[in-house]
Amino acid sequence: MSELAKSIVKLICVVKVKTGEDGKMFGAVTAGQIADELHRQFEITLDRKKIHVDHHGLRALGDHEVEMHLH
Repeated sequence: MSELAKSIVKLICVVKVKTGEDGKMFGAVTAGQIADELHRQFEITLDRKKIHVDHHGLRALGDHEVEMHLH
């Protein structure tokens, strides 16, 4: 897990979302979407329960740091 943690800390995972004309997101980015993108982009399989986001998800566009509990 420590090797996985070292490799994940350097990654930038891009999650594409739909937005309205005013630039606001439809819905939110969830831990499940982040886990799916990690698998698709980097072939890293991680349970969504280990990815910590607010219970409402990420609702704003931009860069976000996401906390992961690997142990």
